Amino acid sequence: METQVIGKVYTISELNTEVQNYLKQRYPVTIWVQGEIKNYDRNAHRNHIFFELCEKNPDNEQVLAKITAVIFDGVKQRLANSLRKIEAGFHLRDDIEVRFECMVDLYPPSGSYQLKVVDIDPYYTLGKIAQQRQAILEALKREGL
Repeated sequence: METQVIGKVYTISELNTEVQNYLKQRYPVTIWVQGEIKNYDRNAHRNHIFFELCEKNPDNEQVLAKITAVIFDGVKQRLANSLRKIEAGFHLRDDIEVRFECMVDLYPPSGSYQLKVVDIDPYYTLGKIAQQRQAILEALKREGL
């Protein structure tokens, strides 16, 4: 016995393309997203760097949400130059909190939802690192070290 189908039947590529088009309509311009970098270091040598941005619970460091992000080769060099101008020797790496300007996208062949990084707010990132450093120094001081 064959099931009667009501409505359009989509191929996977049709569905993924339709969702991609919806995302482009919903987010036609870039947005700013902040989170902690994970799995960047192991991919940093590649032309296109795929990694994760994570949101953590500030009380216990548990990951609340994560998303795949990508920095394409042309953008990679521009970001590195921007960061070097602000702080000599600074580069992106795992476990730092960043604020990226991104395009929301879906890659139809795999159905992967991701962020395409186009820029960085270097002052936010360096400010977060300075705050973490200060917190560590204060904790060491409280412990008499």
